[in-house]
Amino acid sequence: MSLLESHYDEDAWVRAVYADNDTMVGFLMMAIWDPEELYYIWRLMIDQRFQGMGYGQRVVAMAIEHIREHNPRAKVLRVMSTPPEGNANVRPEDSPFKFYERLGFRQVKPPDEDGEIMMHFNLQPEEHL
Repeated sequence: MSLLESHYDEDAWVRAVYADNDTMVGFLMMAIWDPEELYYIWRLMIDQRFQGMGYGQRVVAMAIEHIREHNPRAKVLRVMSTPPEGNANVRPEDSPFKFYERLGFRQVKPPDEDGEIMMHFNLQPEEHL
Protein backbone atom coordinates (compact mmCIF):
# COMPACT_ATOMS: atom_id res chain seq x y z
CA MET A 1 0.00 0.00 0.00
CA SER A 2 2.85 2.40 0.84
CA LEU A 3 4.50 1.89 -2.55
CA LEU A 4 1.22 2.53 -4.32
CA GLU A 5 0.65 5.65 -2.24
CA SER A 6 4.18 6.90 -2.92
CA HIS A 7 3.76 6.37 -6.67
CA TYR A 8 0.96 8.94 -6.72
CA ASP A 9 2.48 11.39 -4.24
CA GLU A 10 5.21 13.63 -5.63
CA ASP A 11 6.39 14.46 -2.09
CA ALA A 12 7.25 10.83 -1.25
CA TRP A 13 10.83 9.56 -1.01
CA VAL A 14 11.00 5.77 -0.60
CA ARG A 15 13.88 3.43 0.21
CA ALA A 16 14.11 -0.28 0.98
CA VAL A 17 16.34 -1.27 3.88
CA TYR A 18 18.67 -4.23 3.34
CA ALA A 19 20.85 -6.09 5.84
CA ASP A 20 23.02 -7.24 2.93
CA ASN A 21 22.56 -7.50 -0.81
CA ASP A 22 19.82 -10.10 -0.53
CA THR A 23 18.00 -9.61 2.77
CA MET A 24 15.37 -6.88 2.89
CA VAL A 25 14.71 -5.94 6.51
CA GLY A 26 12.57 -2.83 6.25
CA PHE A 27 11.27 0.22 4.51
CA LEU A 28 11.56 4.00 4.84
CA MET A 29 9.15 6.49 3.33
CA MET A 30 9.69 10.20 3.85
CA ALA A 31 7.65 13.16 2.74
CA ILE A 32 9.50 16.17 1.42
CA TRP A 33 6.99 18.94 1.84
CA ASP A 34 9.40 21.84 1.67
CA PRO A 35 13.02 20.98 0.85
CA GLU A 36 14.24 24.14 2.56
CA GLU A 37 12.24 23.57 5.73
CA LEU A 38 10.37 20.38 6.45
CA TYR A 39 10.91 16.68 5.98
CA TYR A 40 8.73 14.03 7.54
CA ILE A 41 9.27 10.35 8.29
CA TRP A 42 6.01 9.05 6.94
CA ARG A 43 6.76 5.39 7.55
CA LEU A 44 9.70 3.52 9.01
CA MET A 45 9.21 -0.20 9.27
CA ILE A 46 11.77 -2.79 10.33
CA ASP A 47 10.72 -6.44 10.22
CA GLN A 48 10.19 -7.73 13.76
CA ARG A 49 12.89 -10.39 13.23
CA PHE A 50 15.46 -7.63 12.68
CA GLN A 51 14.39 -5.14 15.35
CA GLY A 52 16.89 -4.32 18.08
CA MET A 53 19.82 -4.87 15.71
CA GLY A 54 20.47 -1.20 14.90
CA TYR A 55 18.85 -1.07 11.47
CA GLY A 56 16.25 1.54 12.42
CA GLN A 57 18.87 3.77 14.01
CA ARG A 58 21.12 3.51 10.93
CA VAL A 59 18.22 4.22 8.58
CA VAL A 60 17.26 7.40 10.47
CA ALA A 61 20.93 8.49 10.53
CA MET A 62 21.19 7.89 6.78
CA ALA A 63 17.96 9.85 6.17
CA ILE A 64 19.33 12.77 8.18
CA GLU A 65 22.63 12.58 6.29
CA HIS A 66 20.74 12.51 2.96
CA ILE A 67 18.70 15.58 3.89
CA ARG A 68 21.74 17.52 5.09
CA GLU A 69 23.72 16.61 1.96
CA HIS A 70 20.98 17.51 -0.54
CA ASN A 71 19.31 20.38 1.32
CA PRO A 72 21.74 21.84 3.88
CA ARG A 73 19.27 24.58 4.78
CA ALA A 74 16.54 22.12 5.80
CA LYS A 75 15.52 22.77 9.37
CA VAL A 76 13.31 19.97 10.69
CA LEU A 77 12.70 16.25 10.32
CA ARG A 78 9.36 15.30 11.88
CA VAL A 79 7.67 12.05 12.81
CA MET A 80 4.43 11.06 14.52
CA SER A 81 4.60 8.56 17.36
CA THR A 82 2.31 6.89 19.80
CA PRO A 83 2.98 8.14 23.33
CA PRO A 84 5.40 6.11 25.47
CA GLU A 85 2.46 4.76 27.47
CA GLY A 86 0.86 3.47 24.24
CA ASN A 87 -2.76 3.95 23.25
CA ALA A 88 -5.83 1.90 22.37
CA ASN A 89 -4.06 0.33 19.37
CA VAL A 90 -0.43 0.17 20.51
CA ARG A 91 1.03 -1.43 23.61
CA PRO A 92 3.58 0.68 25.54
CA GLU A 93 6.42 -1.69 24.63
CA ASP A 94 5.55 -1.28 20.94
CA SER A 95 5.52 2.53 20.94
CA PRO A 96 8.42 4.00 18.91
CA PHE A 97 8.49 7.12 21.12
CA LYS A 98 11.57 6.14 23.15
CA PHE A 99 13.38 4.96 20.00
CA TYR A 100 12.97 8.37 18.40
CA GLU A 101 13.75 10.16 21.65
CA ARG A 102 17.08 8.29 21.91
CA LEU A 103 17.91 9.51 18.41
CA GLY A 104 17.38 13.15 19.39
CA PHE A 105 13.75 13.71 18.42
CA ARG A 106 11.71 15.79 20.86
CA GLN A 107 7.98 16.06 21.39
CA VAL A 108 6.76 19.40 20.07
CA LYS A 109 3.01 19.17 20.51
CA PRO A 110 0.59 17.45 22.87
CA PRO A 111 -1.15 14.33 21.55
CA ASP A 112 -3.55 14.98 18.69
CA GLU A 113 -7.14 13.75 18.41
CA ASP A 114 -5.85 10.28 17.49
CA GLY A 115 -3.53 10.17 20.48
CA GLU A 116 -0.43 10.58 18.32
CA ILE A 117 2.50 12.78 19.33
CA MET A 118 4.43 14.97 16.90
CA MET A 119 8.18 14.82 17.40
CA HIS A 120 10.92 16.65 15.55
CA PHE A 121 14.64 16.47 15.01
CA ASN A 122 16.41 19.77 14.61
CA LEU A 123 18.54 19.56 11.46
CA GLN A 124 20.15 22.93 12.26
CA PRO A 125 21.41 22.52 15.87
CA GLU A 126 22.61 26.11 16.14
CA GLU A 127 19.08 27.40 15.52
CA HIS A 128 16.25 27.19 18.00
CA LEU A 129 13.07 26.07 16.31
